[in-house]
Amino acid sequence: MADLRLGPAAGEPAVDLPFASIIVPVKDGPELLVRCVHALLAQDYPRDCFEIIVVDNGSAVSPAPVLPTDPRLILLAEPAPGSYAARNTALARARGSILAFTDADCLPDPGWLRVAVEFLQAEPGVAMIGGRVQLAYQHGEPRNGAEWFEFVEGFPQEKYIASGFAVTANMVTRRSEFDRVGPFDSSLLSGGDAEWGRRVRAAGGEQRYLAGALVLHPARDTWSELSTKAKRTTSGIVRRTAKGPHPRRRLARLLAGQLYRSLTLPITVFRRPELTAGGRRKFLLTRWRVDYVIIGTLIRGLAKPAAA
Repeated sequence: MADLRLGPAAGEPAVDLPFASIIVPVKDGPELLVRCVHALLAQDYPRDCFEIIVVDNGSAVSPAPVLPTDPRLILLAEPAPGSYAARNTALARARGSILAFTDADCLPDPGWLRVAVEFLQAEPGVAMIGGRVQLAYQHGEPRNGAEWFEFVEGFPQEKYIASGFAVTANMVTRRSEFDRVGPFDSSLLSGGDAEWGRRVRAAGGEQRYLAGALVLHPARDTWSELSTKAKRTTSGIVRRTAKGPHPRRRLARLLAGQLYRSLTLPITVFRRPELTAGGRRKFLLTRWRVDYVIIGTLIRGLAKPAAA
């Protein structure tokens, strides 16, 4: 994998910052986790004002032997499947009035935590922020279909914030928000960030996008990774929809919308000037393959209530 390091920290850390808890769930991938933890330990933030809580969510081999020894680092275990169950385990242990979330395969910028916390301090009416998630490619730019898919779809965090949530690859909030609306829904294996964020918005919590709070995320570069994510996220949508009113009607609307987007995709793609000719072709073919997975999952979801 290409070197994904970010630049050195700039400026001196503030001295009046609140205590923050950084929460990182992990399942396997110890090499990426170690890189993430080192980036977190190097945050431009007072050393005695933050902790890092890593929650092992059923790794084949415990990450304990490869993690650095540091009093700021806490390793917990949560055997129940799902990253939201793991995050809730960390929440029960966290001491911070600020709660910052990232993923084990991310590399937070050295100023990530300080930028987010200082923004929340300056804006007391803001409940949570979603920071920028920047993709990193194996060769510095997208080459195959999976990477072009990530280039176009990626992590549109600003769009997510407009929809009422932030991906937990880069989300920072106040402990008081969890006290107010409750923890993540630990029964969800996907989409728990969206479900929790929309509870915050429904309760009147203001949400902001903050480009300066940056984490780097390696782009998925294989079809297996894309198809696994598409199945997981769409299955999460199906499960959440099944819990609400009129599930078949809502799933049918989602299916119709997905079919329409898939059919009109060539028009959309050729309106994207940032794509090269080869990039358009690779993205289009990959996007249709992903659509096939999503549509199949939605159809199976529709069949279940019908059979009940």
